[in-house]
Order: sequence, then C-alpha cells, then structure tokens
Amino acid sequence: MKINYTEKDGILYPNLQVDANCKTYSTLGRFGKMKYEFMNESNRFKVIAMEIEGTLWSYLHNIDNQAMDYAYDLEKQMLKANPPSDPSDILATARHRRQIISCVDEIVLAEIIYVPN
Repeated sequence: MKINYTEKDGILYPNLQVDANCKTYSTLGRFGKMKYEFMNESNRFKVIAMEIEGTLWSYLHNIDNQAMDYAYDLEKQMLKANPPSDPSDILATARHRRQIISCVDEIVLAEIIYVPN
C-alpha cells in the first residue's frame, strides 16, 4: 500500500481519509449498541456471519434508527395521553417525564432490542 504525503512546514503528513460510510460500533447509538451486545451474547455465530457478509453494521444502524423513532413516537403518545398534573411544578413534571421515558425504554427493549433473530 502506497501512502502519499503532503509537506507542510518541513513536516510530511500522510494523506489519509476516513470513509464517510464507515459504520462501526462507535458510531452506533444507544439502542444499536444494546442490540449488538444482545446478539453477541445470544448468537455469536450470527454476528460473525453478518460481519463477514458485511451486513452487520447497516443492520444495527437500522435497528438503532427504528428504535429511536419508535421511542420518540411512543413518548409523544404517552405524554399526550397522560400529561403532567401540574405543569408549573418543574420537579413533578421532570419526575413524570422520567417515568414515561423509563416506560418507553422498557417497551422498546422488549419489542425491538431483546427479540431473538
């Protein structure tokens, strides 16, 4: 592999570029990482096969996006169906919202993340 260099102020810098479409574990969101860990524990051979085929990271990114969209929609629905009793009480409103987010997280984990493939 031949690497080209650019000279700047008497120092040679390699001309390296990162592929913009490069998707790895570090680029996954919260739900994508959880799905990866679940798949790794429950069916390691499928993870290896998907990695060899080159479909693992796009699959995990799709799962992450799907889970985030579902969580956002579900949170909006739950807040609309069950609004805070006293919006002027900031602590009560924050507590109420945190409870809804916890419920949404449990639903997303049960319906999308912890589902065997």
